Amino acid sequence: MLPITKTLRRIYAGGLACALVVVAAGFALERARFGASEAEGLARVERSVQSDITAVAAALTEIASSVGREPGRFDAAAADPVGTGARLLFDRADQALQGRTSGAFAVSAYRPSGSGTPLAWSGRPSEIPIERLSGDETFFVHPHAIRFGFHGCGLVGLGQFGGAHGETLAKSRIRNLG
Repeated sequence: MLPITKTLRRIYAGGLACALVVVAAGFALERARFGASEAEGLARVERSVQSDITAVAAALTEIASSVGREPGRFDAAAADPVGTGARLLFDRADQALQGRTSGAFAVSAYRPSGSGTPLAWSGRPSEIPIERLSGDETFFVHPHAIRFGFHGCGLVGLGQFGGAHGETLAKSRIRNLG
């Protein structure tokens, strides 16, 4: 039988060896995931964020152009805001979001010369200042309240995909804050 001090030394050595293995594995995982240097890690994060934003911008453009494909629907919805004209534009907005992650995207259809009130929408609409609703196709970040004081921001794509007849605003919630 070993004296108690030898047993304690073996337990201590075994624990120390295990801790060193965990530290080495942690460093190896960090290096593999984030790179060998700060610059390399920053470049990886930058590429990842750029890729995500590019993918969201492409999806927003696709959604908005899908809704604006038939400009006559904007005129019909403006002429008959509670009838068939509006229903057809609402249906088009719903179709534009089919197959997308629920709650991640929304789309609204506006008239360029209108009051800023959407003619139709699908998803969770948000209020965009009327000044933002005119001009060329653009992307911008817009803050919005989610619920109970939590806030987020969304990448918004806006373009005159319906020509002079209408504009389509597509938005994506890209990050929740809080």
